[in-house]
Amino acid sequence: MPIAAPDELGRELSDLAFGIIEQNWLAEHIGKAVDVKSLDPMQASAAEWELTYLILFAITSGCGTCATTDRDRTTTALKAFHSTFLKQIGEQVGQDIVNAHEKNLVPRYRLYSQTLEGEDTTHPYKTRYQRLGEAAAIQLLGKPIEDPQTADIFRETIKVIFTEVREAVIKVMRHPQIAQAQGEA
Repeated sequence: MPIAAPDELGRELSDLAFGIIEQNWLAEHIGKAVDVKSLDPMQASAAEWELTYLILFAITSGCGTCATTDRDRTTTALKAFHSTFLKQIGEQVGQDIVNAHEKNLVPRYRLYSQTLEGEDTTHPYKTRYQRLGEAAAIQLLGKPIEDPQTADIFRETIKVIFTEVREAVIKVMRHPQIAQAQGEA
């Protein structure tokens, strides 16, 4: 079985992202942690986009895991993913939205990745997702979550979303290579 070309992987990753977004994860997952129905329509729309950025960051993080084995292929696949994803957005809502979101991708990736750098690796369960959850609350809801119990539930929800998306990406990126290795054995 041939290894998938980077543009094929980019398309598959874009389909994964759109599949998640179309499942309305804001209401399905985040809505169980915090009351997203209380958000006004503008806030809800912004929160949907912020969740999209979190998903894009999880996809980027998953690709980063594969970069150690084939950096060039992974980088090309990730660029193809961004290009395909933005093209799909343009087809659905227009190029002006694409232009706005292209400008916002880098700052949001920076925010989320800073929350994951330099953290206590002896307790990654506590620190990594705590900081990611805190960043996500500010990005999605526009403010930190004050109630400790609600904050814990929200953090756990972010952890589940981030981990599920990241693991799905790793499977997409590695599957063709595993299939080829098994065919050669």
